Amino acid sequence: MKILMISLMLLLFNQKSYSQNQGNIDIAKIMYTENQILGSKILKEIYSKLNINVYFVDLPGFRAIEEVTQGRVVAEVHRPFSFGEEHPMLIRITPAINYMQLKAFSNNNSIKVDGWNSISQYRIGIIKGSVYVEKATKNMPNVFSVNTLEQLIEMNLKDRIDLFITDEYNALIILKRLKLSDKIKPLSLPLTGRIDLYHYINKNYKNIADKVAVVVEKMNKSGELEALNKKLRTESIKMQNSLCFFAIKINFKKMKIVYKTNHFIYTDYSIIWRFEKYG
Repeated sequence: MKILMISLMLLLFNQKSYSQNQGNIDIAKIMYTENQILGSKILKEIYSKLNINVYFVDLPGFRAIEEVTQGRVVAEVHRPFSFGEEHPMLIRITPAINYMQLKAFSNNNSIKVDGWNSISQYRIGIIKGSVYVEKATKNMPNVFSVNTLEQLIEMNLKDRIDLFITDEYNALIILKRLKLSDKIKPLSLPLTGRIDLYHYINKNYKNIADKVAVVVEKMNKSGELEALNKKLRTESIKMQNSLCFFAIKINFKKMKIVYKTNHFIYTDYSIIWRFEKYG
């Protein structure tokens, strides 16, 4: 009984110290995803109005789901509306704070895309933990899941997949950064319309969720939220030309190691990401 009590106390202590500590909270962010980075910048502005410092924990998509539903982090940056229906332990903050549009991309522009059914015969690359894309492709025979968009790009260039599906904004940023916009292009109009993305907070932190919801509603009504989104998107696209090319080449090298060993080296990626961002 004593061991059980001690274990329970340690679990509660660890959860609180990891998730919320003296006005600071941790939020899960899907690693190396430009739209998530955009969403995290929007959230920083939202939480700053509440005098709450936020720290973003970079995780693969499937791990982000686990951490937020278990309450080991307070929230996740954003997900589509249906995500809340599937995870009742989470509070959906409305209105949406961001959006995405899914497109197919490839270095083979002879592939004709006209809706989801038209791509089912191809080798398709997707990012693991992208719930919307996983659902849309779950009955397709040749779907390959990886952790990052950069991996999908390299697999396409090496003819390991025919095409990949991602948010248009994500692809535009990464292809521009890697100077591959002339080699890999969108194959069609978007596969989807605009998909709204909502911030999700674990129900254990309802007091925070209620305050955040008020701020988001005010920012939406005033037009501040939409203006901030447009401003950040424009700035991100302009910024790509100043990034460090040396870091990009290292990133490709690390991707080869990751792909060949099937082992995701998060520490190395984190170092490279900082190098790219500040180099």
